[in-house]
Amino acid sequence: WGGYARNARGDSFAGFASRSIARKAKALVGVTICCEDYREREPTPEDCAYLDPPYRDSVGYLDAIDRAEFWRIARAWAIAGTAVRVSEYEAPDGWEIALQFGKIQKLGVSLSAKKVGVDCLWKLRGAR
Repeated sequence: WGGYARNARGDSFAGFASRSIARKAKALVGVTICCEDYREREPTPEDCAYLDPPYRDSVGYLDAIDRAEFWRIARAWAIAGTAVRVSEYEAPDGWEIALQFGKIQKLGVSLSAKKVGVDCLWKLRGAR
């Protein structure tokens, strides 16, 4: 989890976010929020999957993911009817921006990084 933002005490942003979502979800009848490894989940057409991999060319997590496998699985879920949204700066061909937010920022670990990106939620073109 090396790429997760942390506060001065070392608490991860991901932990805060998941607890906040769980508290808010209690008001949503019939909604279950799961935080799981995408490789161990089989969503149904009734599910909505928000996938947030480490951004390409970022610090990443301690365990690297296979990007080709990740996008193949996300595509298969979307084709099967799951509403899939992926948070990333870029997506492979066939994906379109469902939502763009944030500001343009330099990508990379050095101050001289030249590549820029904007946070986006991607969806498979033509899918739910």
